[in-house]
Amino acid sequence: MYNKKTRRLFMKKRISIIFLTFLFILTLSILLTACVSDSEGKYTVSFDTNGGSVVASQTVKDGERIQKPDEPTKDGYKFWGWYKPNGDRWSFVMEVDSDVTLIAKWKPVAYKINYHLNGGINAEENPIEYVAGQDVVLYPAKNPGYKFDGWYDTSDFSGEKIEYIDGSQKKNIQLYAKWSGSGLVYTLSSDGSYAILEAYKGMESVVVVDKIYQGVLVTEIADKVFARKSTITQISVPNSVKKIGVGAFSECPKLKIVDLPQRLNVISNDLFSGCTNLSSMEIPASVTEIGDNAFSGCRSIKQITIPQAVTKIGDNAFKFCSEITKLEIPSSVTSLGAGAFSGCSKLQSVNIPSGITELKDNLFQGCASIVKLEIPASVTNFGEGVFDGCAKLEGVKIPSSQTIIGNRLFKDCKSITEIEIPSSVTHIGAAAFANCSRLKKVNIPTGIKVISDNLFYNCSRLESITIVDGVTEIGYDAFYNCISLTKLEIPDTVKKIGDYAFSGCDGLKDMFIPSYVDQIGRNVLLGSDNLKSLTLPFLGGGEGSDGTKDLKYTFGSTIPTSLEKVTINGGIVSGKPFTGADNIKEVYFGASVEFGSGAIFYECKSLTKVSGFSGSEINNLMFYNCVKLQNFVIPKSVTTINHKAFKNCKALEQIVIGENVTYIGDNVFEDCTSLSIKCRVDALPSTWHVNWNISNCPVEWGY
Repeated sequence: MYNKKTRRLFMKKRISIIFLTFLFILTLSILLTACVSDSEGKYTVSFDTNGGSVVASQTVKDGERIQKPDEPTKDGYKFWGWYKPNGDRWSFVMEVDSDVTLIAKWKPVAYKINYHLNGGINAEENPIEYVAGQDVVLYPAKNPGYKFDGWYDTSDFSGEKIEYIDGSQKKNIQLYAKWSGSGLVYTLSSDGSYAILEAYKGMESVVVVDKIYQGVLVTEIADKVFARKSTITQISVPNSVKKIGVGAFSECPKLKIVDLPQRLNVISNDLFSGCTNLSSMEIPASVTEIGDNAFSGCRSIKQITIPQAVTKIGDNAFKFCSEITKLEIPSSVTSLGAGAFSGCSKLQSVNIPSGITELKDNLFQGCASIVKLEIPASVTNFGEGVFDGCAKLEGVKIPSSQTIIGNRLFKDCKSITEIEIPSSVTHIGAAAFANCSRLKKVNIPTGIKVISDNLFYNCSRLESITIVDGVTEIGYDAFYNCISLTKLEIPDTVKKIGDYAFSGCDGLKDMFIPSYVDQIGRNVLLGSDNLKSLTLPFLGGGEGSDGTKDLKYTFGSTIPTSLEKVTINGGIVSGKPFTGADNIKEVYFGASVEFGSGAIFYECKSLTKVSGFSGSEINNLMFYNCVKLQNFVIPKSVTTINHKAFKNCKALEQIVIGENVTYIGDNVFEDCTSLSIKCRVDALPSTWHVNWNISNCPVEWGY
């Protein structure tokens, strides 16, 4: 039997156990409730990419929308969208109301198959595209008279023959049909012989034209029969062939060797044009004419012999034959075409036959290695650019029979130091000596009337030149950047001087432009920074009083900064013609000069002397800020002195105002701190502005 104490202890312990059990159950209930509450109303959307790149799942609350993920990728396929398991397309504006797995759908990418048939006909069974994972069996193409040798993936048929397309490649495919057989189609001509009239269909590297076909001679190859055939390296043409058409072998990039028939009379136009690998050529002795562009661009030919029977070499016949170093032109040749040897950059030695009467346009243009060249007396005419770019040419004797020197004749002939032009020459074309950077001496014949545009452009070592009487015009850029030219006399016959004519002539110190010149272009002396003295027949513009610029002769931006003395013999002077001419000290005007409106000497800070001014008015701000002007005699012609005419002429010491001056504006002598004024009149006229002498300069009346 338990005593009371034991019983109480037992009951106490029992109550503790019951209480703890209750607490445990309560805590567990709360936790379970929290878990249920936390997961309640949330759903997971998973993405099955069906072999594509991984897309992470998303969890959202009931009724919310999921974010559209980046599209997955799968090699060889295009992503086609997300779908439910039941096949319905999922839209990302839809609300989520349950867990769901979205499945990616894909569409195979179609790759193109490009067939290069080389004259053949493709099999109808050959598809023009395939999809990833799908192998394609290839069928042979057809070409009458040829055997199909298979499909290749390179134009030169290197590598292995392709029997089928492996669908795992997943790329566009290029296929080239290879054929065996001669590839030559012979056609019976009206004269009973055979000719090759159709384009060559073969793929062989070595081509041999038959001499006899079906018992009959082959005598002709038509225009462009072998043109642009990339496989041909060698061609042999039999002696039976008398005629080969225009461009028959043109642009065959791998062609190296050609055997021509010995009965051929004409190398046709463009025959070998663009055959960049043609390395050797024997022109048959029977040939009498080499056509236009016949060997143009044959940059691998190093040596070629022109037969004695040749009488004519066509335009651009050997243009850009850049490896040829020597050419012997036979005496039989009487005509050399324009640009015949242009771009032959390594050509060092060439002769001109005595039967040639004309050197046509661009004949030796770009022949940068020619040092010397004899011109026969038979030549009476030079075309344009004949020696343009002959950088090493040291000199050419121009025949005494020559009357015209064409445009660009010696342009960029950087090694020529002296040229003697015969007295027979009456015209020298534009840029004839441009960029002849070593030219020191050249004469201008008495028959020349025009110094053409760009004639001596950038002839930086030209030291002296005489412009003869009779010249009426000096063209634009005529002496541009002739930095060594120290003296230039312009004859009285000159009427016109073009834009930039003497621009950049740093060596010129004095320039006298005769009074007969009635037109001066823009920026004639721009950059002639050492010019000290300039005499002009007129001033053809400048900055007008309204701020506009005269395009004819913008003196403000043109006048050299070094110029100290200017003489103007005629014309109308107005505006601000000396704007920016900070070094001008003396200005002289001729008797025929007329004066218009404008601050003519505005801010001529070095000006000390003005002579010959004969205007009736001294304009507003006319001598503004001429801080070194010490004396100025107001001529009797002046009746009006306007607003601030002499403002800030701090060095001006004395000025005499004549009795003819009826009006003086306000602030005329403002800040003239050294000035004393002498007036011919006895007292201040009522017509003068009350502030005419705002700075209170000392005045002597009745002088």
